Amino acid sequence: MPPIQYARSGDLYIAYRSFGEGDDVLFTSAATITMDQIWGPMIQEIAQHARVTWYDKRGIGASDGAANFTFEERMDDIRAVMDAAGIESAHLSGASEGGPMSILFASTYPERVKSLTLYGTYPSCMRRPGYPHGFDMTVSDWSRFVDRIVAAQAGDREAAQWFWEMWSPTLAADPAFIELALSARTATSPSAARLIWESMYEVDVRSLLSALRVPTTIVHRTGDRVAPIEGARYLAEHISGSKLIELVSDDHFSLEPVAEWVEAIVDNVRNATSRAAANIDRRLATVLFSDIVDSTPAASKAGDRAWTELLDRHDAVARTIIADHRGHLVKTTGDGLLATFDGPSRAVACAAALHGAMRELDLPIRAGLHAGEIEIRRDDIAGIAVHIAARIAGLAGAHQTMVSSTVKDLVVGSGFTFNDQGAQHLKGVDERWHCYTLESNPTPA
Repeated sequence: MPPIQYARSGDLYIAYRSFGEGDDVLFTSAATITMDQIWGPMIQEIAQHARVTWYDKRGIGASDGAANFTFEERMDDIRAVMDAAGIESAHLSGASEGGPMSILFASTYPERVKSLTLYGTYPSCMRRPGYPHGFDMTVSDWSRFVDRIVAAQAGDREAAQWFWEMWSPTLAADPAFIELALSARTATSPSAARLIWESMYEVDVRSLLSALRVPTTIVHRTGDRVAPIEGARYLAEHISGSKLIELVSDDHFSLEPVAEWVEAIVDNVRNATSRAAANIDRRLATVLFSDIVDSTPAASKAGDRAWTELLDRHDAVARTIIADHRGHLVKTTGDGLLATFDGPSRAVACAAALHGAMRELDLPIRAGLHAGEIEIRRDDIAGIAVHIAARIAGLAGAHQTMVSSTVKDLVVGSGFTFNDQGAQHLKGVDERWHCYTLESNPTPA
């Protein structure tokens, strides 16, 4: 097995290994699977055609833990591993719980992903309006479900047997599988396992699928109880140009390498074409609009010179706050601004920080956020996502941040709380959008 190396992602060290030579393949594994458990014939087979890199997610195996984590922080870990391993762009493969993360990464950083291969995964593991697949559970139902998983992680043999029979029913009595499953308990602590499994309840990446522009292959087992085949078919229907390979089996996981999965990855490596970053002008982003409420009467009251000075202070403070949250200020709009972020949690936190800073300037602002595909046009951006964000901002009141359901669904693990504002009609947009107002900001600005 190749030696462990470390990438720095914020304050955490993320462990990874690389093996082989050639074009790069990067694995994002299932929930609590470690690097050591991935190592084996599958990696070695792919390494005959490419350099394979795989890593322990935060809180797993040799990587540092975290008290909590957001979707984009885990996405940052992928980017940190790629940077540390010298990977400019890779064939990304996401399995099970690692699938939604891989979809988010490929949508946000298309210049760094040559192809995407998904195995045994889903856009949402829960049934939702318009998506009748996955688990049909309330929050309390899911909490009890996670309790049993954590009990299995903590050594409860009855709970472990239940989990194995759900995960791989045809292997649940196989001594080799049981030995591997028992060894998986060392992957993480019961508390970390709870954090990971609880976060899955809110995951919903359906809104990102139309923004996915990389060649995508989906490999899935028809009888999978953890991730029903209907979820894979949904992915195939909504990811443009994707290919679905269905395997007849009831197991989510198997002891032997999944030949079709290996073949799909190797085919993507063989068929890879150069994808220069300069040619990719569409990507997923979170768009933030803000403006000063009642700016015209405020300007009239203050006078031209004083108002201009106040706007200059507004712009300077906003630039600093946006940069602190790793955003990109696209432009100021006289009495407001337009910015983009590669992560929705950072965008929401930035909006909250802007409200606090502008209160000190006695400038009441409102903000609107939406995550979707944008088109980059030199020093500006365009696309329906920009239009939706602007309309949502127009619905917000003074000192208020309003977000689309897409943003709410993507801030998993952030601790933000929202108030449901129902389905809203947005001028110039055919469909109604469910919107929420930000109630709290638990993270430091």
